[in-house]
Amino acid sequence: MKKFLAVVLVGGLLAVVAGYFGMQWRVQKVADDVLSSLFFVDASYQDVGIDLNGNINVNNLEIFVPATQTNISIAGIRFSTGSLLNTVLLEKRFNDGKLPENLSLTINSFSAPLDRSMMSSLDAFYEPDVASQIQALGCGRTVAFGPEALYDMGLGYLTFDLTMGYQYNPGSDELTSTTDLYIDGVSNLRMDQTYIGFGSVMSDYRNVLTGFNPESLTPVSLSVDLVDLGFNALRNDYCAEQAGLSVAEWQDLHLGMVAEAMDQVGLSSDVDLLKLYSDLTAQRVRASLSLRPLPGFNMADLAFYDTAQLLNVLDLVLVVNNEEVAVSELSWTDGGLENLDLAELRRAFRVGTEDEVSTTAESSEPASSPRRILTEVPVSSLEQHVNRNILIERRDGQTFSGELIQVNGNRVVIRTRFSSGYTDLPLNRSEFSTAKLYPED
Repeated sequence: MKKFLAVVLVGGLLAVVAGYFGMQWRVQKVADDVLSSLFFVDASYQDVGIDLNGNINVNNLEIFVPATQTNISIAGIRFSTGSLLNTVLLEKRFNDGKLPENLSLTINSFSAPLDRSMMSSLDAFYEPDVASQIQALGCGRTVAFGPEALYDMGLGYLTFDLTMGYQYNPGSDELTSTTDLYIDGVSNLRMDQTYIGFGSVMSDYRNVLTGFNPESLTPVSLSVDLVDLGFNALRNDYCAEQAGLSVAEWQDLHLGMVAEAMDQVGLSSDVDLLKLYSDLTAQRVRASLSLRPLPGFNMADLAFYDTAQLLNVLDLVLVVNNEEVAVSELSWTDGGLENLDLAELRRAFRVGTEDEVSTTAESSEPASSPRRILTEVPVSSLEQHVNRNILIERRDGQTFSGELIQVNGNRVVIRTRFSSGYTDLPLNRSEFSTAKLYPED
């Protein structure tokens, strides 16, 4: 019996050793085949192989794109399954439809210059969503932060580290996925999610194509951590320049437009949402969000709760700059998002695309106050006309109209009214070309 066990053990060990050296050869061959098959790209690496922990490593990968004269460097790429045996058996198990219980990909020090022509080409396919447009409100003629705007903002080089993968526990049927993205000079985002209910997918990933219902998953926890590493400062400087304002003035303008967007949606909460937004977009902000749903909650249950109930059921915890923000109420008007018209909002503030700001100043004037009876006054005398309705034209051609509510040195504030309220626009008097008063009632 002992001899039999010894033979089995030795045989198994030899099989693993043979598999290990076989994998070394195959990894090397696959890497060479992939690089040689790349068209219009020259690529090389220092070494590639599999270590005793089953990690497949590619070190010092260099990629050169002759068409754009672009050099891309990657210090290391690691593909891991958790053990040498898992890596040796990976192909066989995958062919059988099974997924490994551990799988991760790590990219260390990806570094590449960004070219404006390339970013402009990417921008042609970019479709901005509502969130990206809201972040760019007031940013001159930039309506969303697409690839071209990011380049103009100062992101001329892309350097990042990325780790992504999952671990599956068959005993509890829990799968935990992790994504950690560090972009140098921009931000660090980490997200961890744990779900129950992936057993059928892990045993045969082809079930995803034959009726797997994501709503059957039971969420256990979700955590998101975000650290600003410079993006907010880049955005503020860029948008202030595009709008022709100081950074402080642009921030006031931006928050005013965001407040108007919130009003259009009918957004309300027991916390100051505008302050929360301001804090989240401040320089070097650190924020974390965690959810830990009540036991038994699954994705299909989302339809049975209103927002206030979900906040309690999901046990939401939000922390901004080490201070917890207790959000227990959050609501918006039915159909509020459908009523949100950001293009109209930009036209009202006369900050947007060329078509949006080309609306004549007369369109914003009362019908009873035609422009021909406006009275021009010296820009230097604006202190004398506080609380009067005024039309300001800047040297860049942009015009602003509303009630003059404050003059303090070069800082001039005009109150622009909307159907849902008003917003105060901070302007710089040194940039004015003319100022004209509307007739008094």
